[in-house]
Parts: sequence; structure tokens; C-alpha cells
Amino acid sequence: MDFDTAKTHISNVVTSIKDCADVGMYTFSKMSPQLAAFVGLGLFVKNLIVSTAEDANSAVLKDLKEVKHQIRKLNDAMGSHFNDMKAFIVAHHFYTTIAVKASVLTKAMGDCSEAKDQKKHEASLKFFKEMYDKHSPLELAKTLREMMDNEVTNPVKMAMTGDKFKTKRTFESWTKICSAVFTQLFVVEAFASGQYHEQESYRQDKISEEHAEFESLAKEWKEHYKTNETRFWEHEVRPFVEDIQEKNTSKSNVEKADLIRAQLDKILTKCVYFSFFQRLHLSATYSMWSS
Repeated sequence: MDFDTAKTHISNVVTSIKDCADVGMYTFSKMSPQLAAFVGLGLFVKNLIVSTAEDANSAVLKDLKEVKHQIRKLNDAMGSHFNDMKAFIVAHHFYTTIAVKASVLTKAMGDCSEAKDQKKHEASLKFFKEMYDKHSPLELAKTLREMMDNEVTNPVKMAMTGDKFKTKRTFESWTKICSAVFTQLFVVEAFASGQYHEQESYRQDKISEEHAEFESLAKEWKEHYKTNETRFWEHEVRPFVEDIQEKNTSKSNVEKADLIRAQLDKILTKCVYFSFFQRLHLSATYSMWSS
């Protein structure tokens, strides 16, 4: 691979990672178009000879170092998302079974991009190969997809079960984090195909299929939560409304309505809620209309 091609691949990889910085996690729609760049990166680092002398490699090596830097930043951002959701993480093994291994693989991939000298470069390639053989990205992606079929291993459904109000934020946070892990595995597999599989795309294509199946399932789950209105009224909404009324007797009807509306707006549902206040009393009657 000539240096101009290598620089183009490296630039595209760095750009795709930076594009994901806005949401702080790996995003399939931003990274999948750069499949060839990740494959090319893997091929380039495989054949790279690191010299201590100032030569034609120098400019490429500087660009290559940026790959590791950007991967570290994005992995740290992913870690912050997991920290925000740690209350749910302890309830299932998604984090330790899949997410941690995906993070290890992407970090090992990034380490291959920091070539200080030939000995360290070869050591980083060897370590990546060990991690890749131990934690197959395709196998992890298939396992993650299969976890979605079981109520007790599905991280999205478990998080929603733990969320009393089944909020949009919880659903979107967990579907995005699962998609991000699929994306991590996708780019690692693409990188590995440049090193070990003669740039053949079967493995990353299969991960892409697993991710597409997950996205389709997520749409079905979203519709289920949005239309399952019975649970909201009897088990969550009514007790919540009554609690607001009982604990805020000094507030006006408008103030109480605002408190109630603020919580109801967070719920993932198609239902529309109306509030009706009696003119001479502080009590209120709430009704629900399903669209």
C-alpha cells in the first residue's frame, strides 16, 4: 500500500471516529461507510516497518498516532455512558459479557496504531491477535443478538423493567449503547480482515446483519412500549398523580398540573393525558386517550 492511500485511509478512520464524538459513542451510520478505511488501516499496520530514522514513514506515523488518540477518547466517552447507567448494569451480564470485551478489542486496535519502534509495534500486533482470537467480534455480536431474545438477558428490556415510568430516555439510551457495541465489533472485525483475512468482508458483513436485526427488533419494542397503555394508568400514572396531589396541597392546580405533566412527558407512549380540575376543590381527575 502506498503512503498516499494509507494517509487517505487513516484520515477517513480518524474523521469517522471524530464524527461519533457528538454523541459520545460508536455510531453505525457514521462508521459503516468507512469500512474500506478500517480494512486498509489493518492492512497498513500489518505491513508497516517502523524505522527510528527520519524517513517517508514519518508523516504517516504521525497521522497513525491520531487514530489511537481518537479511539481512546471515544472509548472513554462510552465508559461515561456506562457509568451513568451503572444501576442497571449490575442487574445483568451484558456489560461484562460483551461490552468490556468490545472495549478491550478497540483499545488493542488503537495500540496497533502507535508505532514508536519496530519491537513495540510487533508486540502490539501480537497482543491484538491474542485478544482477537480470544474474543471473536463476530461471536460476540452473535451472542449479543441472541441475548435480545431472552427477557432476562435483554439489556434494553431489563433497563425498561427497572424504570418505573418506562421513559423515552431509558429506552433510547440503551438501544444506542447496544448499537454502539455492535459498531465497535464491526470496526474491529474490519480492521482484522485487513490483517488476517485477505481483506475478505464476510465477518463484518455478518456483524452488520446482526446489527440490522437488532435495529428491527428495537423498533418493535418501541411500538410495544408506546401502545401498552394499560400498565401506565393503573400501575404507574394513577399512583403518581395521587402522590403529587397529596404532597403538594399548598400548590395551585396549575402548579400541580405542571409537576404531573413534566413526568408524563418522559414516558414512551402514544397516549395523551388530560387533566380536569373541579373549580371549587383542589382534587383533580385525570383521563387518558390513546391515539
